[in-house]
Amino acid sequence: MLRGSVSGPFGIQVASNPAAGTSQVNSYTFEWNENWLPEHCSVLAMLINNATGEIENSVETYIAE
Repeated sequence: MLRGSVSGPFGIQVASNPAAGTSQVNSYTFEWNENWLPEHCSVLAMLINNATGEIENSVETYIAE
């Protein structure tokens, strides 16, 4: 269940035609709802090909363990 979004419903373009083997680091902030339990929450990031709509890569990490 999506409780919130850092980048809105359409995301943020972080690169345009990146060269193979390069990396990029971005930082974001988010207003945490005090009613959410960290042990039940995770952050999900997806890299989506804008031309095809395909998910190229994704990663999920939990807030607390």
